[in-house]
This record gives sequence, C-alpha cells and structure tokens, in this order.
Amino acid sequence: KHTFDSSGREITVDFDYIGYSNSNNTLLVTESFDEPGSIKSGHFELRGHIPGTIDIYSIKSDYTQTIKKNMRFDAGFKLSYVENNNEVEYERKTGNGWVKDDRSNHFIYEENINAAYVSINKKWKKFSAQTGLRMENTIAKGRQITNDSSFTRNYTGLFPTAYVNYEVNKNH
Repeated sequence: KHTFDSSGREITVDFDYIGYSNSNNTLLVTESFDEPGSIKSGHFELRGHIPGTIDIYSIKSDYTQTIKKNMRFDAGFKLSYVENNNEVEYERKTGNGWVKDDRSNHFIYEENINAAYVSINKKWKKFSAQTGLRMENTIAKGRQITNDSSFTRNYTGLFPTAYVNYEVNKNH
C-alpha cells in the first residue's frame, strides 16, 4: 500500500498464491447377494491411485483518489490463473493379477480471468451513491489426456453497477 499524499490518493497491490496437492489410494470391493444371503455374482475388486494438484495465482491492484469533498474515484484490476491437474489410475483384479481399468483418466484444467473496473462514489449527508463498470475476460482450457480431447472457452463480459444507500443512523 502506498499513500501518495494527504489528498486521499493511494494504491495497493496484492499477490497471492495457493498450492494444494492430494493423493488418495482407494480399494472398492463389490459382491452381489441374493435374498437368503448367498453370493449371487462374483467378487470384483478395483483399486485406484488418485493424485491431484491445484495451483492458484492472483495479482490485483486498486487505486483510490478523492476528486472533491465527499467524492471518490476508484479503479483497479485483478489477474488470476488456476491450474488443476487430476489423475485417476484404476486397476481391476483378474485371475492374472492387476490390469489397468478403462475408468482411468487424466484431466488438466487451466483458467485465466482478467478483470478491470472503474467507479465513482459520492456522499451527501445520509445518502451515498456509487456507479461503476467492470470488464471481465475469461480464458478456460481443459484437456483430457486419456482420450486426447480438449476444449477452449474465451469470453468477455461487461458488468455495470449502481448503488444508492441511506444511513438511518450510525448503527443502521
């Protein structure tokens, strides 16, 4: 955070990172029984190794400036990037040991969101109002390694805002 002077101009910059990883091993045993309790169909075993990682990066900056008494201008941006890497490795038990199962999969997802905004805020005694506009662009990519399929989405949206507030008293 940097305050330029006593006129109310300041800028803030934040950088965040979150890293998450997980690895699970599972064992699924299936048996079917008839009503008297006898095994109806054979014994089925499926084991899985399920590793996954998620990385999230973001940077944002906000600028504030007092324009005149009780009026403020705000502007800022935020960039974020997410990568999610999930794998599911299944094997089923056969008479010859463990063999790779068709349920196995590996999926990688990437998402980049870029946003910027401007707003003006004005206060009069018990009333205040704010108007602004935010633009947001999202780029998402998914890739399924197992069957070599993928998708990409890229879209941009504008989000106008307007608020009017009335302060009944200091507590409400």
